[in-house]
Amino acid sequence: MKALILVGGQGKRLWPKTENIPKPMVQVFGKPIVCYQIEWLKKYGLEEIIFLTGYRDDSFREYFGHGDSYGMTIKYSHEKSPLGRGGAIKNAINKFNLHNENLIITNGDVLTDFSLERMMKFHLKNDVLVTLMSVPYKSQFGIVKIDDNDNVIEFSEKIRFPFWINAGIYISSPNFFNYLPEKGDHEVETFPNLSNLNQLKAFRTTENWISIDTMKDLDDCEEFVKSYF
Repeated sequence: MKALILVGGQGKRLWPKTENIPKPMVQVFGKPIVCYQIEWLKKYGLEEIIFLTGYRDDSFREYFGHGDSYGMTIKYSHEKSPLGRGGAIKNAINKFNLHNENLIITNGDVLTDFSLERMMKFHLKNDVLVTLMSVPYKSQFGIVKIDDNDNVIEFSEKIRFPFWINAGIYISSPNFFNYLPEKGDHEVETFPNLSNLNQLKAFRTTENWISIDTMKDLDDCEEFVKSYF
């Protein structure tokens, strides 16, 4: 099985760190964020990765080359003008003739240590076009419980709400290609359609996961890497 990693965005909310490099190339303990994702994928037997690049495509090519130092094959699918994430995926499938393959598809700014093997088995068992990893929605702030007299009676740090969110990691079956837009976002244009067709499953997990979008997330990422890599 091959992995497509979406790394085309500029990551403007991490500026100035992303002024000259894409967000997945921002370093944590001397390595780009996406390196930790590659290590996780390799742990589960993946041998080929395709970067779906846009902004500063050269930074990936110069750092990773063909993947020799990682014991993997690394290829590149570059969009000269923005195609959106769904269009980028479709473009890569066409470029490398991946129409008949199951694929791991990830956003390049998420890290996890959960069992990809269990998600693979879940996907194959359910025989759907796409399985997405889903994690509990956590509050970014402390929650204050107040009584009728405005007394603070409880304070909870960053609780989990009874909702699930898309974690940005997917497994797709071959026919997924036929539902992708030429230009646009698969989460907006493709997933609602697959949901209506009962072809979209969620693999729910409470295992460790983080998405890096802000400077605060980058601080949290350092703690995450210390703990799980």
